[in-house]
Amino acid sequence: MLDMQYILVPLVERRDLCLQCIQLLNQEWPRSVGARENTLRKSLNSIPPLSYVLIDVKSEKLVGHARLCPLPTKPECCWIESVIVSNNLRGRGLGSWLMAQVENEAKKFGFSKVYLSSENKQAFYKKCGYLPCEPVLNVGANATLFKKFGLEQCFAASDEPLYDIVETAVQQPFELLANHVPNS
Repeated sequence: MLDMQYILVPLVERRDLCLQCIQLLNQEWPRSVGARENTLRKSLNSIPPLSYVLIDVKSEKLVGHARLCPLPTKPECCWIESVIVSNNLRGRGLGSWLMAQVENEAKKFGFSKVYLSSENKQAFYKKCGYLPCEPVLNVGANATLFKKFGLEQCFAASDEPLYDIVETAVQQPFELLANHVPNS
């Protein structure tokens, strides 16, 4: 049913929605318009990193957003960030539908695993099939810049510890979650 009411398209195909996208994202995560424009500009692509917008077919209004980014040290994996649905449309299954659509897009790009993080929406993501996991290196919309300069080599995993690990209580402000991309 939602397939007939909403469409998911890369923001690069609907640049006219950039301002609406900035406004929607700033409702949840306030930043300056300039900072938001800078991030969106880095994800105006047809391959990851790219922003997707969710559009109401009848009204042509932007109602959601999600960004799909590669992970620099895990080429088979991706990161989904900045997932949002308009406040007035929450609680109707649209967020779950948006996640499923973005996961399908991830699969089209050859990704087999999806990561994300959340401060306050863990229950939602767990409902979508995500589970807690170990931290991963994420550079979000800066993935292209990261790859251009070969910085992934600087962060390659090593079996050799850099220092002795001392037991300390480190409190993380968010939970990192992962999910395998569903098979068709």
